[in-house]
Amino acid sequence: MSKRHGFHRNYGPKPVNEGSEYTLTVEEPSRRGDGIARVNGFIVFIPNGKKGETYRVKIVKVGSTYAVSEIISSNEQAQPQPSEPENKQ
Repeated sequence: MSKRHGFHRNYGPKPVNEGSEYTLTVEEPSRRGDGIARVNGFIVFIPNGKKGETYRVKIVKVGSTYAVSEIISSNEQAQPQPSEPENKQ
């Protein structure tokens, strides 16, 4: 039986949810060539996203420190808020 060393960090609630849609603008390219956008500081990768371009995206995976999206449409006006109500704490 193998034991993992280290610890599991709890990064708290995420500002995005799998299946939610957002309108985001790519701020910078990633090392892999995807676009990087942010929702309340939380990184969202946009495959094939280009810096400065705005996309309507759907979140397909949420990790502990980032999310991955897929492009629904491009070149919309920036509205970084989700299409569902914000979770206030």
